[in-house]
Amino acid sequence: MVAGSYPSWSPDGSKLAFYGPRGIFPLEVVDADGRGVRTIADTAFYAWSPESKRIVFTKSVEGHLSLYVTRSDGTGRMRLTNGDDASPAWSIRNQIAFLRSFPRGPGFSQSLMVMNSDGTGQQTIAADVGGETPAWSPDGSKIAFTKEAPNGVDSNLLVANADGQDVRRVSRRPGYGLQLAWSPDGRQIAFSGLFGSDSELLFVAKADGSQLRQIHHRIGGSDAAGAFAWSPEEDALAVAAGAPNDILVIQLASGRAKRITHGFRDGSDSGDPSWDPLRRPTSALGGRAVPAGIVPDARPSSGA
Repeated sequence: MVAGSYPSWSPDGSKLAFYGPRGIFPLEVVDADGRGVRTIADTAFYAWSPESKRIVFTKSVEGHLSLYVTRSDGTGRMRLTNGDDASPAWSIRNQIAFLRSFPRGPGFSQSLMVMNSDGTGQQTIAADVGGETPAWSPDGSKIAFTKEAPNGVDSNLLVANADGQDVRRVSRRPGYGLQLAWSPDGRQIAFSGLFGSDSELLFVAKADGSQLRQIHHRIGGSDAAGAFAWSPEEDALAVAAGAPNDILVIQLASGRAKRITHGFRDGSDSGDPSWDPLRRPTSALGGRAVPAGIVPDARPSSGA
């Protein structure tokens, strides 16, 4: 067990990336058995390469964010872009999607960009997109992203081909703070956000926007509320829910939810689940067992 937040498994399950406890967004990588922790960079956005050997991340250069790539041990760093770029996503076809910001009036606008993994071939896929990180389908043929609604605050969830053609709307109405993730087989998309309410709502739909259904009526109200991850078998979602957040596993067929952390008892917060792609028992991942009660770094909460 290591201290950190916002974990993300490498696609092959051999490593885990996360933000360490010290500094400003220190990206660290550890082997699956909990050994070999190394610091990669200070960054707010990152994504694994499909072969699990490299990481693309953002780095501030003279007040502007640019994209860099490095090996998973932190060596071989190379700059990829020179714009105001963030929110990278790496496809199985070795294309990197990202958001590029442009000045517009008193503010700015964002465009969805795609490039090769060496930084060549940069092209615009869509303009005036939302601020949420785009997501490639598992086969790299399609990309999901958000588009600003007319009010300039909310966004709609869209899916397009990798070249930006054949755009389809998935969400029925605009929402705020959307999060999205493809199912492992690429046939469905789960997404959550605020849709005219003060609580996150969670939906699952086919990639073409059909068969939309609401999975959970109330997710939570803290910063991590609504974060979720698909199970490798695609039959469940692990979801951060409640205040303070706990992790629930929601079965998609029945809608039944099982609480697997118990921070509500002691005020600790659990968020940002990341499902091990190899489904190994926790005993195989190193560290030590933690009782279901108060966790070592828990802090009492005055909330209910």
